[in-house]
Amino acid sequence: MKKIVEDEDYVKIFLQCHCRDQKVTIHTDVDGLEICTQECQKLNLPVKHLQVENMIVRCNNEVIEIDIPKIKTTICYGN
Repeated sequence: MKKIVEDEDYVKIFLQCHCRDQKVTIHTDVDGLEICTQECQKLNLPVKHLQVENMIVRCNNEVIEIDIPKIKTTICYGN
């Protein structure tokens, strides 16, 4: 089971798996993220709008929680 929650500042991914004492690998490319434990899952996320270098990954026994900050854009019109 996976769940993706989005708010104003973050994209949060919850992935059910036995993550304790397991290696978790996250790959990024232009099409999204690939999260691998024993098997890999591809998530189509707009990585160009996310700060993947600042993601926080936690393991809570049976759930991997990944918090990825969004890139903030500031638009200035005129002087």
